[in-house]
Amino acid sequence: MMIARNFDRGFRGIVRGKSRFGSVIFCCMCAGVVPVYGQDSSSAKVPEEGSTGIHRLAIGFRIAGYPFNMLANHDVNVTSADSSATYGFTTSNSYLQAGFGPSLEFAVTRRFTVSAEAFYHRLSYTMTDTATVGSDVTTVAEQTSARLYDIPVMLRYRKFEHVYFSGGGSLRKAANVRTTNSITYPDGATSSNNNTTTPSRTNLPGAVVGVGLRFVDDFHIKVEPEIRYTRWMGETFDSESTRSRRNQIELDLAFTF
Repeated sequence: MMIARNFDRGFRGIVRGKSRFGSVIFCCMCAGVVPVYGQDSSSAKVPEEGSTGIHRLAIGFRIAGYPFNMLANHDVNVTSADSSATYGFTTSNSYLQAGFGPSLEFAVTRRFTVSAEAFYHRLSYTMTDTATVGSDVTTVAEQTSARLYDIPVMLRYRKFEHVYFSGGGSLRKAANVRTTNSITYPDGATSSNNNTTTPSRTNLPGAVVGVGLRFVDDFHIKVEPEIRYTRWMGETFDSESTRSRRNQIELDLAFTF
């Protein structure tokens, strides 16, 4: 009541211009009321804290591109010890330049994750063996195809917001190997058989390193372009002019959820 009375007296004094005391009181009251009013009516929201949890498991798929030939073909010519026969081998091949398969990623910490993938791709080649004895020439054309499954398991380290480095091991399995041998004899007769070529290594280990970029949208869909280098510890196919390449570079793109 006293505050209201003083406020009223001060206000009237200012209006009439006759009261210094009223002016002082009125100014003090205004100074006290304005901050309180501003505090009560503030509509600013306190920003919410970001989630401190980790999205542990991401599932999706990855596509790999192979820009370089998977075979290091080279012609081979052999002459028998008595020089009575010569043998020539040459290989040509084709391969699926893209591999694809499922991708899993598990977050160990905010910076370290473990990924496991499985790529399917295929390879086929034709190796021609020409045997010359005197004037007689026998030709054997071996046509072999195989499905290849690469299973890399890697540890990833995310140093920066969008950049990560990875390293680990991979296993390549050669499956569904099929061969057709077409033989042409010196007299022009032909024959064929399906004696399957045995891979040099059906299960082949390798070491993998890579570097990639990681982008996450509002729906937590991760897009990861990556470049990888794999050093295989041997050759899947290794016979005469046919030899698998031990160094492999691939360009990958993953979508995980």
